[in-house]
Amino acid sequence: MTIRYLTLMFQMETKRMERTEIVESSDIEYPKAKLYKRWFSGLMDIILTLFIGFLLYGITALVTNYVPSYKENSQTRLKLEIESGLYDSTGNLILNTLEDSKDSYDSKKTNLSKAIDGFYSNSTFFDEDTAMNQYKGRKENAVDKDGNKLFVLDSNSNLTEGNLKAETYYDFYVYEISNYSIALLSSSDLFQTTSRVIVLTSIIEMFICFGIGYFISFNLIPMFLKRGRKTFGMYLFNLSVLTDEGLVVSGKKFIARQLLIFFIGYILDIFTVFIPFLVSMAMMHLSKRGQDFFDYVSGTYIIDSKNREVYMSIEEYNQANKVKQMARIENKDYQPKSELH
Repeated sequence: MTIRYLTLMFQMETKRMERTEIVESSDIEYPKAKLYKRWFSGLMDIILTLFIGFLLYGITALVTNYVPSYKENSQTRLKLEIESGLYDSTGNLILNTLEDSKDSYDSKKTNLSKAIDGFYSNSTFFDEDTAMNQYKGRKENAVDKDGNKLFVLDSNSNLTEGNLKAETYYDFYVYEISNYSIALLSSSDLFQTTSRVIVLTSIIEMFICFGIGYFISFNLIPMFLKRGRKTFGMYLFNLSVLTDEGLVVSGKKFIARQLLIFFIGYILDIFTVFIPFLVSMAMMHLSKRGQDFFDYVSGTYIIDSKNREVYMSIEEYNQANKVKQMARIENKDYQPKSELH
């Protein structure tokens, strides 16, 4: 289906006796952009946005690591991780370190057991014995797949490992660290304070970097490819944005349209699980003229401009028509010059 007669209201107006006189008006036909082209165009723009966003985020993260306050905060968290005994001297979780090692299960489970005992006994993270007592309770109730108890009481009424396979105890300690120890470390006040700064910094940097990527892909590029206000994807698939007058969208109207898309289609989407996006896509597929929500509100259309001219102004359209008229062989005023002498 084509958008038949997007009226080009090429109207030159003059005030005569308090009324407006329309001097000129004409029509032009543009084909409606096919849906698959619009989808692939949007996909290319999203890929470009993500590429720019990840590139900027990587650069920003490198720069942030040299900021004194951030660097000091990161070092503080690293010290806490190492002091907990759950991480090695380089800040790697001991579970990952031991998993990649070629040590026997007997050696691995011994290292994990010592790390857990040391962590629950560390006064930096625990003021009371609550965490240790809860850990002992889990050990008392621990059984293997056959129902055999993993830990038994020795002559001094202390829980010790039984006679089961070393791998069984290794699995128990891995589960303890993964499901309890790490969570307790993360919930400690000191660790939370340092982690909060790092996490918030990362979120803010990511939001800004991908926001810049969005701005470049959907706003800056069309300001340069202004004939049709094309994004990178629209350029690849020969699509253009026109007003309901059939002209290229002006700078002011384009900015207003993009602000609408940014605040409703970008910001609001984040907090409403993409509801505006879904509504807009439904309108695009159901509308006879292929307008999504943002085109409908701003009075714009996405057209297929392959092998079609799009015009910036009335004057440009009239000039183009004048040239075409002069170039027609049947124009009586057009006299080709003879090259014969």
